[in-house]
Amino acid sequence: MPHDAMWSIPTQNLFEKTGNIPAEEHRTLIQRRVDELKNEICALNSLHNSLSPINRLPPEVLSDIIIQGSSQSRKESLLWIRLSHICKHWREVALDCASLWSDISFQNPTLTSVMLSRTKSAPLTVHIDTSFPQTTPRINYALSEVFSSGDRLQSLTVDDRGKKRRLQLRKALSQCTTAPILEDLRIITREDNCLNSGFLKDGAPSLVHLELSGCIISDWNAQVPLGAGLQILDLSTGLNRTTFRPRPSGKDFLSSLRKLPLLHTLRLSLFLPNDRYTGHPALLAPIVCRSLRTLDLHDSSLMISNFLRVVHVPDVQNMKIHTPHHFRTGRPDFTELLTALHMSWKSLVDAGVRELRLVREPLTAFHDVWLEFNGPVGRHHSSETAHTLDLTGLNVQVEADTIIHGVSQYWTLEPLQILDIDSILVAEAWATTLRDLPNLRHITIVGVSMLNFCNAFDKEQEGAALTQAVPFPALEVIALEETMLPPELFQKLPKALFYRSFSPPAFKVVISHCTGITEDSYQLMGNILPHVEVVWEGRG
Repeated sequence: MPHDAMWSIPTQNLFEKTGNIPAEEHRTLIQRRVDELKNEICALNSLHNSLSPINRLPPEVLSDIIIQGSSQSRKESLLWIRLSHICKHWREVALDCASLWSDISFQNPTLTSVMLSRTKSAPLTVHIDTSFPQTTPRINYALSEVFSSGDRLQSLTVDDRGKKRRLQLRKALSQCTTAPILEDLRIITREDNCLNSGFLKDGAPSLVHLELSGCIISDWNAQVPLGAGLQILDLSTGLNRTTFRPRPSGKDFLSSLRKLPLLHTLRLSLFLPNDRYTGHPALLAPIVCRSLRTLDLHDSSLMISNFLRVVHVPDVQNMKIHTPHHFRTGRPDFTELLTALHMSWKSLVDAGVRELRLVREPLTAFHDVWLEFNGPVGRHHSSETAHTLDLTGLNVQVEADTIIHGVSQYWTLEPLQILDIDSILVAEAWATTLRDLPNLRHITIVGVSMLNFCNAFDKEQEGAALTQAVPFPALEVIALEETMLPPELFQKLPKALFYRSFSPPAFKVVISHCTGITEDSYQLMGNILPHVEVVWEGRG
């Protein structure tokens, strides 16, 4: 076989020895030379890679790049591990980067142990979800390994709601009695007594975010790790039915709130005390949670009212109150709830309601109410400073006027600019409570309340009524949405709005995605109200 004169001398010599030495000896020499060349090629490749722009970066910068590159997909796949196989330098950097391995994956329990061994002493981020199809009994062993390193836990999320398998959560948690650097703790399970295990019995002083769902808490003081630095507290039974679960006493709960000066978000679902807070001397002076900005309460109307009477939240920006279906029996005292709300939140809502949306749940007497307040008097209003109240599942009278009237008794409606009604609002409410609001500029009506609106102002067209002030003096838009419009509406609505159409500001009627409207009825409204723009959205 001819050889190239440009080849190295050792290689040329091997070709020249062909036929001059025994074949097996020749093969051994050739293989030795091949291995030498492979090593040279590997060394040259490494040298070549080391001179690339990215490999000239300091190792700590490259490790940050690898971490950022893996952050988007590490929860869904282990694609990020392949970054450590790009080249020798990358692998060395990746293996030496404890932070890259400290976000522990449980998709493969064997890999979990490997990752843990490579974290050195770095703080650990742990997220385990039993919905992963790769979940096996071996995951409990991996979980125990992680919890035995509780002194390094910085973030822990356990979602054990999987239907096929359940974790041995109580056994694993019992190995972690303290977590000095733990900041974020979220345990989501299904009716599990996992906290009755000595978990964090010696405390978690750095805890900022605590979420417990589905955990049976039989001893509030011993099983709920609360600390002075806590900012977010989210507690839920995880149940959708009236199953008895232990609740904290009013005394213990109020005592805990007093020790949380930084708490800005509080979410409680079926966790409020049910003992009316009796026998607690602090009731003489209600607790004031001045740092609280978000409050979300899911419970009976009575328990929520009792809570708001003893816990005042003057600076809350967003409040949500929900009454679950199994508490919607009888006729709860709507006035009592509003009274408690006003007592607890008074300083922020004295400026009045800016926006009101009212929706009745289909075929029920339950209403959802959404209010946006102007906020504190003297403060500039913007979307960032808006203060909202979301009331869902209210069991009050079918007519929405009960709610409108109740709200107006506690918070002035004078600043109201936007009104959205998807319920039955009687004519009297339109003609009395809402008629003369000086700032109401946008009204949206869904359903039969449009006829009640028209009936309320039929009398205004009589000669004796012309001396009255023009109704809705600031109105700019009245919108009819997603409803069946009866034929008589196209006569009644122009009549109700006729005299208002001659007063500034100009306004328009918007008919959006409604049935029952025809080209003739559309033209009729335009002819009767020549000074009003009539818009038919979804036409045709």
